[in-house]
Amino acid sequence: MPALVLPSLHNFSIDTIVQTPTTPTRTAFVFGWDNFVCPSTWLQQTMAIHPNQLQHPLLLQQLALLDHCIVNVLRQAHDIGPVFVMCESISTTLQMCQAFFPSCYHLFSTSQVPLVASPSVSNTLDEICANHLNIAMSLFAPQSTLVILGLSSLRLSTTQMQYHSWIVTKLVSSVRVQPSVLDVMNQLQTLSNGLLSVVVQHTSSLNMTL
Repeated sequence: MPALVLPSLHNFSIDTIVQTPTTPTRTAFVFGWDNFVCPSTWLQQTMAIHPNQLQHPLLLQQLALLDHCIVNVLRQAHDIGPVFVMCESISTTLQMCQAFFPSCYHLFSTSQVPLVASPSVSNTLDEICANHLNIAMSLFAPQSTLVILGLSSLRLSTTQMQYHSWIVTKLVSSVRVQPSVLDVMNQLQTLSNGLLSVVVQHTSSLNMTL
């Protein structure tokens, strides 16, 4: 199935969204935690080099707002289908959430949105498809969709999936490999303010860069 390539969102306008959402029959979401949902590299470097900066009232306010933005977009996706957050280390992610993102920590602790860590991303994506999309190997089966939101490295992993030919893959990636708090907040707000609905409603494969 040919993919629609949208190289940039500079001309994206929320006002152009059709206000009649149509939810696909079967849809699952995978969000990349490290440097997409969370500015993990920036936080780790700041903790190591300038730890006092993390106590600044303005930054604490920004982190609290980011915590809200993360939970908001994950819950929006969860209203549509199962959501998974892929990270490099579950223990490190939970420690970071305890320190800076209490709402995220609570969400992950309830198992509504599970954290997933795996040395083989493509195998993990296949497991999600097998266990949560109920894919039937038939051209007449209902459409199953996997929406993947993360760094551009996830694109290669999708091509290595066993289920690659049997699902509609929608990729939303970012070119910022080490984003700041504000970078992440802006792209999450773009998703929650309408873009996530546009991605879900799109009827074919999609490859979009924020």
